[in-house]
Amino acid sequence: IKSYPLNESNQPKLVLVASSIMATKLANVVSIWKSRQRQSAKMTEDLLNLGLTIVTFGSVCRSFPTGPAYIHVSMFDDPLAAAFGATSRRPSPNKNKSRVYDAVYLHAFSPYDHDRESQVPLGLKSHDSHNPYAGSVQLLALVMRINGLQSFRSLYDSAMFTNPLQILDINPKHFAVNYNNQGELIIPPMIDYELLPAMIVATGGDQWLWDRSG
Repeated sequence: IKSYPLNESNQPKLVLVASSIMATKLANVVSIWKSRQRQSAKMTEDLLNLGLTIVTFGSVCRSFPTGPAYIHVSMFDDPLAAAFGATSRRPSPNKNKSRVYDAVYLHAFSPYDHDRESQVPLGLKSHDSHNPYAGSVQLLALVMRINGLQSFRSLYDSAMFTNPLQILDINPKHFAVNYNNQGELIIPPMIDYELLPAMIVATGGDQWLWDRSG
C-alpha cells in the first residue's frame, strides 16, 4: 500500500476472504500490522480502508480492528455466527455516526428448516447453515448478480454510499419500500427463497431434478 491514501489512482487493492474461525486469525494479523505502523492511527486506518477489503463468511470473531472495508456475510440461523460472530446486531468494528469504517452486513435464512427450529442450537444438526457453501456464498453471489457488481470492493462502495437527496427523517420501514437495501445496494426482501434454487443451479443439480425435454 502506498504511503499516502490520496496518491495516484493506481492504488493497489487487496482482498482477503475468511470463514468461521479463520476470521479470528485474519483479524489478529491486521491488528498486529496496525500496531507496527509508525504513522498516526487515523492515517493507518485510512490506508487500510482504501487498500484492504475483507470478506467473511459465518465469522466466529467479534473483534475486528478498525480500518479495512469489511463485508460480513452470515445466515440468521447460523448458531455459531449469531453467538460468536460479527453481525448487524453485534457489529464489529463498532458503528459510528459518520459511518466511516463501518462494515457491510448481509444476512438471510438458510434453506435448512431444522437449523431454525432446533431446540439445541449447538447440536450436530445445526451446522449446515454455518457451511459457507450451503448459504452465505450463494447469498453474496446473488446480491452481486442482482446489482450487476463484479468485485467485492464495488459491493462495499455501493452499500456505503448515501445519497443526500434520499435521506429520510422517518424510519423507512414505515413506508412501502424495501428497507433491506443498503445504500445503493438492492437486496430483495424475499431473497432467502432464492438461495436453494441458486445452490441447485450452482452445483448442476438442475440437470437431475427436472426433465428439460418436458
